[in-house]
Amino acid sequence: MLDYTNSDKQQCQSIYANALLELSSADFERVSLKILEAGVPSSSDLTGLVGLIYRLAVSEPTLCGPCALLCEHLSQKLPQFPDPNKAGLATTFRQILQDKCQEEFERGGEAGGGIVMDAGGTSNDRHSPEARQRMLGNMQFIGELHKKRMLKETTVHECLAKLLSVEPPNPEDIECLCKLLTTV
Repeated sequence: MLDYTNSDKQQCQSIYANALLELSSADFERVSLKILEAGVPSSSDLTGLVGLIYRLAVSEPTLCGPCALLCEHLSQKLPQFPDPNKAGLATTFRQILQDKCQEEFERGGEAGGGIVMDAGGTSNDRHSPEARQRMLGNMQFIGELHKKRMLKETTVHECLAKLLSVEPPNPEDIECLCKLLTTV
């Protein structure tokens, strides 16, 4: 693992981003190796890495499967960090990934949500093509992660229950439900 100081955190994120540009189902192990060689020196770097992988997966539907494979591989290799909010507990790659998927679903995939915040912090109408792509990408990524046993089964059940609970159902929720069911 390379030795990074606080001033080099951006360099670490840049290495991760550059490695992810090469991701495909055939070479996820090589990308994983590059990330592991760069090291993950802190929990904030771990969170940043999860964010990069997540954004790639939801923006490129063809990469949801390779991203899930990468997550499965990295979760077994990356270090755990002490959780500053909970004494005696650790922050893991898998936990951060689970929280990210659930947070994005609740924020953007929630029935009647109306407004979705994009990565830049600006609001988008839920019906915009970008918001639709993000919601469907999230459903597909959740499904791929579920197939790799990277998410708790209760998370997928909660997603299904929320998507089915709205009367009358809106078209976006039905589309998300179909995407999740066809993926798992």
